[in-house]
Amino acid sequence: MSLVSSYDSSLSRLTVYLGKETFVYADVSPFHHDRFKERRNKGYAMAYLRKQGFRILDLCPVCGREHLDTHDICGTCGWQEDPSATDHPDLCDGGPNWAPLNIIRKRWKDGERDREVLGRCPMPFPNCRECPYDAFPEIRLEPLDDQETG
Repeated sequence: MSLVSSYDSSLSRLTVYLGKETFVYADVSPFHHDRFKERRNKGYAMAYLRKQGFRILDLCPVCGREHLDTHDICGTCGWQEDPSATDHPDLCDGGPNWAPLNIIRKRWKDGERDREVLGRCPMPFPNCRECPYDAFPEIRLEPLDDQETG
C-alpha cells in the first residue's frame, strides 16, 4: 500500500493518503514533518504520528468534503465547526451556526447549496420563543422597543 503525503506549513497540517484513506493531522510543526518524512522511507511513519499524539481532523459533518479543525469554516457548504453543535446535532446553542446540524445536513442531502438557505434558522425571530430546537430555553431574546433601536 502506497503512502503519499503533503504538508501545508501555513496551516501546520499534514495530509496523508494511505491507499483509499485520507488522514489530516493538525498542528504538525516543520520539525515533526521532517521526522515523518524520514520514517516514511523506513515504513513506520504512521506509527510515529500516532506516538506523537497529533490530532486527526474530521470531515465536515454536513457535506463530508473538507477536513475541519475547531472553528474552521467549510469552503464547500459554509458550516463552521463547533464542538457543541456536533455533540448536540438536534439543538441550536447560539453558536456560529443558526440552525441545528441535523437540519442543515437534511437540507444539504435534499440538494440545497445556497449557504444562506442552508444555515437559516428553522424558527426565525420572534417565533424563537417556541423553538423546539433551542438548547437554552430559559434564556430567551426579547424584541427591542422602537425607542431602543432608534
